[in-house]
Amino acid sequence: MKKEIVKEKELYEGLVEELASTITEGVFNARDTIIRMKWIVGQTILGFKTDNLTKLLTDLSVDLKVSERELWRCIAFVRHFKDYKKVEQLEEQKNLSWNKILTKYLSESQINKKEKEFTCPKCHFTGVISKFYGK
Repeated sequence: MKKEIVKEKELYEGLVEELASTITEGVFNARDTIIRMKWIVGQTILGFKTDNLTKLLTDLSVDLKVSERELWRCIAFVRHFKDYKKVEQLEEQKNLSWNKILTKYLSESQINKKEKEFTCPKCHFTGVISKFYGK
């Protein structure tokens, strides 16, 4: 009787270990997919030629049903981590989440860095500063 209980307990512990590993790996993969997607979204937006990034994000937020703020976060993410390999090398590794990236690595000033429109008094160019200076 004791042998059966011990064997059943060992089987149960093996099951717990296997399931814990599966859950940990699944959570990591889901987080990694989200983080990668956010970086690709930011990179794709920054690669799009536009004279008014703020207007583009406003339009995209409506059409994609994603908040404009979240799109700015994706852009800030790419501006901070220009190479995705740097994200993969962060100390958190399997404990990394989108929330941790926002709170630990991206400041509010980076996230809220919207491009301001202006009109040049000399040439009367109207647009955002980065387009005027070619940045």
